[in-house]
Amino acid sequence: MGKADADFIKGYIKEREKQNKILVDTRKRAIKRYFYLLDKYIKMLGTAKYSIILGHLVCVGEIIGYSHKKIKADINKVLKGTGDKK
Repeated sequence: MGKADADFIKGYIKEREKQNKILVDTRKRAIKRYFYLLDKYIKMLGTAKYSIILGHLVCVGEIIGYSHKKIKADINKVLKGTGDKK
């Protein structure tokens, strides 16, 4: 293996590490946004905007990897008062 190959592999590894860091940061921001939208959804329940916020909540939840069942379970937990706020 020549120097060019070794440099290519090092560059590839650095790029993958950078992409992984971006992915982890994006996931952290999405989780924070999810709980913000969950709280906002509960506050707006009964108004005309709650369905829009639910759509945003589902989109962010799907980015994180949550199923619709998990999102509905989180909403029910918060409504019953047993939800943990992060």
